[in-house]
Amino acid sequence: MPRVPAGFPGGALSLQFDSWSFWLVLWPATLAALWIVSGRLVMRNAALLVASYSFYAAWDMRFLALLLFSSLVDYTLARMIEARPSQRRRFVLISIVVNLGILFTFKYFNFFLAELRSLLGLPPAPSLLIDIGVPAGLSFYTFQTLGYTIDVARGKLKAEASLLRYCCFVSFFPQLMAGPIERGRDLLPQFASLRRPEADALERYGWWIVWGVFLKAFVARGCSYFVDPCFRDPSACDATALVAAQGFFVVQLYADFAGYSAMAIGLAGLLGFRLSENFNSPLLARSVVEFLKRWHLTLTRWLRDYVFYYVHRRFGRGPWALFF
Repeated sequence: MPRVPAGFPGGALSLQFDSWSFWLVLWPATLAALWIVSGRLVMRNAALLVASYSFYAAWDMRFLALLLFSSLVDYTLARMIEARPSQRRRFVLISIVVNLGILFTFKYFNFFLAELRSLLGLPPAPSLLIDIGVPAGLSFYTFQTLGYTIDVARGKLKAEASLLRYCCFVSFFPQLMAGPIERGRDLLPQFASLRRPEADALERYGWWIVWGVFLKAFVARGCSYFVDPCFRDPSACDATALVAAQGFFVVQLYADFAGYSAMAIGLAGLLGFRLSENFNSPLLARSVVEFLKRWHLTLTRWLRDYVFYYVHRRFGRGPWALFF
C-alpha cells in the first residue's frame, strides 16, 4: 500500500490519486491519449500501457524493469504450459519460485537477515536492500500474475496470446498500486474489445472517486493527526489516549486502503473498465471472522482459490475453513 503523502494536495509528481499532480497531469494526459486513438483497439491498449508505465515511473523509475520482468515471466510460462501441458507442474513451480522469490527478497530479506544475525549473536550488518526500497504495488501485481499462471495450468483460462494485452492486465494503473487483485478471466477480456464508458458512468463512478478521496484525504489523514503523535512517543500519552489511538489506527488503515480501492473502481469505470469491489463495510462486522470476510475481499478470494484450495485437497478441512 503506498504511503499516504504528508498533506493534500500532493507535492511532486505522485502516484497518489488524491494529489494535484495526478489530476492535473497524469489523468488528463491519459484521457487525451485515449481520445486520440479512440476506435483502434491496439492503439488504445498501447496508450493504456504507456499511461500505466508512466504512472508507475512517477513513483520510482528503477522498478519499471522489475514490473516488466514479472510480466514477461508469467506470460512466457503460461504460453509454455499451454504448449506442453504435461509439464505444467514444472512451469507453475518456476512461476511460484520466481514470483515469491522476488516478493521475499524485496519485502522480507533484510528483516530475516537481521533476525538471523541476532539469533546467532552476530553484530548487525548493513542492510543490502535498505537503500533500494520496496517496489510499489509489488504484492498486488505478484499475486495477480501468479494467479493467472495457476488458472492457465488448471485449464480455467487460455494463455493470453497478446503480450500487449497481458502487460496491460498486469500494470493497469487504477489498480496497480493497491488492488483490487483481479483475475485474468475477469480483466483480460476487457482489453480484448473496445470498451466505452457507460452512459451514466460519470454519475455512477464519480461517486466512487468522491467517496475514495473523502476516505483518504479527510478520514485517514484526520486520524493520523491523533495516531502519529501517540505512536511516535507513547510515553507522552496516558492509557486512555493509547487505547483511543489503537482504535483510530484501525479506522485510518481502513480509510486509506478502502479509499484507494474506491478511487481505483471509479477511475477504471470512467475508462470503460470494471473492477471488483474490495471492501464490504468491515468496520460494521460483529465478529472477527465476519470482519476478515469483509476486509480485502479480492485477497481473501485469492488465498481461498490458490492457497487454501490446495491445502484442503492435500490435508482436508481445518480451522482455515472458518474464513472461506
